[in-house]
Amino acid sequence: MSVRFLFLFGGGKVAGGGAAGCVILLDGRFDMIPQGHERGVNCIDYYPSGDKPYLLSGADDNTVKIWDYQTKSVVQTLEGHTNNICAVMFHPKLPLIIACSEDSTVRMWQAATYRAETTLNYGMERAWALAATNTFNKIAIGYDEGCVVIELGNDDPVAGMDGTGKIVIAKNSDIITGTAKGVANDESVDGEKLPISFRDLGSTEIYPSSLQHNCNGRFISVCGDGEFIIYTSQALRNKAFGSALDFCWSS
Repeated sequence: MSVRFLFLFGGGKVAGGGAAGCVILLDGRFDMIPQGHERGVNCIDYYPSGDKPYLLSGADDNTVKIWDYQTKSVVQTLEGHTNNICAVMFHPKLPLIIACSEDSTVRMWQAATYRAETTLNYGMERAWALAATNTFNKIAIGYDEGCVVIELGNDDPVAGMDGTGKIVIAKNSDIITGTAKGVANDESVDGEKLPISFRDLGSTEIYPSSLQHNCNGRFISVCGDGEFIIYTSQALRNKAFGSALDFCWSS
């Protein structure tokens, strides 16, 4: 078997790609996922947070595949590119899967639902490389004719507060909550920093553009990516969902 490349990731994980379309795993021993891409694998990436045993691969069959490397099964196949895949990425900060190709485009998919988000084409010939940091919503794209750095979304968190002072904040897809009740008083001034304690609620399945409590504070609505989800405010349990561009509660 011909090995195209090997790549070392954090925690001692090693993975690579084979010319026959296989994904190679090394964890103290040689292992291989034989049935996958129809042509050679060019690039791989591990899921960044470690809570999912996922591996991303791109190949000369124009597809991107998400693998469960524990069960050695394909979780999802992402299509749309019309030429060889050159680089793939789980964005380290945003819930996005990104791939670039010799077809000159960069495609993005939602990492939770695998829905296609957008396609970028800057007319700079083939796209070869991707890079990102876990501190900014930016990616760098390397082309035949140069490099482009773009910012995705907004670094500012999305927040909401109800009439009783309950606060909910989304930083990317992570949700935290706290309360301003009893913290602010008549002597507080505009712009003063309040010592509010926050706790983690969990993560949403969509990238929030707005969120707010209902009138009694028992539920939180999250809206974004053309969808809405209603969660319980104490444990972030999904109670309802659907399609929406915006969402508001009745009083």
